[in-house]
Amino acid sequence: YRVYMSKFSIVLCVLCFFAASSTQAKKASLAEISRYLDQHKVLTAKFAQISYDGSRADGKIFLKRPGRLRFEYQDPNNVVVLVAEKRITIFDNKSNSQPTSYPVSNSPLSLLLDDEIDFTKNSMVLDHSYDGSLTRVTLNNPEHQEFGQITLMFEQDPLRLSQWQVTNQVGEQILVLLNDLKYDVVMYDTLFNITLNIEQWKER
Repeated sequence: YRVYMSKFSIVLCVLCFFAASSTQAKKASLAEISRYLDQHKVLTAKFAQISYDGSRADGKIFLKRPGRLRFEYQDPNNVVVLVAEKRITIFDNKSNSQPTSYPVSNSPLSLLLDDEIDFTKNSMVLDHSYDGSLTRVTLNNPEHQEFGQITLMFEQDPLRLSQWQVTNQVGEQILVLLNDLKYDVVMYDTLFNITLNIEQWKER
């Protein structure tokens, strides 16, 4: 179970964009946040993940909506987490065990992978608040509330996602911080091809 949770925490952690340089003057609206997220369908960034046990992992993230996400963890983790074809597949490059896979609907990450994002028109928003510095939006999947929730934290001027915290089904929290974010980069579909990635894992 602990091994599973460790892998689950790696999967769930993912996205915090940009270290901020300005103080947010007001709460960003759900419409503004939706437009921001909907505008950036392709992006890449470096990330630092802080897990519930205090451990840190670094790596790089690739997002290509709809439906595709990839996390490449640096040593000593040396893990690739691939979200594609409505599944999350975990490749542990230090293990001889077969890659593990489960439905992306089992993770709150699924809420960010639709082609169009509009938080004003659905029931996934649990909380929308402002702490004097950041706008916080907490989401979960109404059809799969048992799989946890995700909180997005946004800075403003310009609007940008600065932190991402996932709370899994047993209450453990994982924070991911990203930097060096790049939008609209050329990103080949082979990054998200499960069959190709399995073959590469076998040949490692």
